[in-house]
Amino acid sequence: MDKTTQSQHIRTSVADTPEEILSAQHRIWMNKSIEKRLEMTLSFIDSCRQLNLNGIKNSHADWNDSEVKREYFNILYKDSFSETILNEIIKTLVK
Repeated sequence: MDKTTQSQHIRTSVADTPEEILSAQHRIWMNKSIEKRLEMTLSFIDSCRQLNLNGIKNSHADWNDSEVKREYFNILYKDSFSETILNEIIKTLVK
């Protein structure tokens, strides 16, 4: 997906934000250096990861950190690997 198509997709998928606000957000984002945008993107990814881990932990309060990581990995990659391969990978996460 090229950048223009990607921007249009984002704008149409966020239907509750007025167009002038989306445009202002986009201008602010694009005025940042590529390094700053990367830093912010990686921070966002880390925050999303932690939110997911916390959600799993809250749903399974009796699970230890390894079990939470295993479930997170399973949620992310269950459609990417065969069950056999997925289970082999998960074994390495639960040490």
